[in-house]
Amino acid sequence: MNVKNEPWKPDDMANRTGGLTVDQTLDKMAENAKELGLDYEPKKAQKPVAWFTEDNKTDKSATTYDKVVAERWKQKGWPATELYTAPPKREWVGLTKEEFFEIYHSPETIIGQMSMIEAKLKEKNH
Repeated sequence: MNVKNEPWKPDDMANRTGGLTVDQTLDKMAENAKELGLDYEPKKAQKPVAWFTEDNKTDKSATTYDKVVAERWKQKGWPATELYTAPPKREWVGLTKEEFFEIYHSPETIIGQMSMIEAKLKEKNH
């Protein structure tokens, strides 16, 4: 690939992305990810369904489904681990504009750039 060492101009991105601005391009990427089933919307915090406490000194433990009981444990200084029906969902982390431009300006082919995007997203979301 022949890469020119010239300063980047905003028009370069518009030409390369079919006339879209950077923000429009990033919005389109998010839209495409949603179509693929990737979650871009932050989820409401999942609520615990039970609490667990353990006393390592006496080797005793207890579980409760009552939040009031769990609060009492905490007031006494006991550890109260929240239990969920499923692990809390993590929020999707996308590329920053800086990361996007770093990849855009890399000397890689479009396939190489796509691989770089995939690797960066995997790194941020695993």
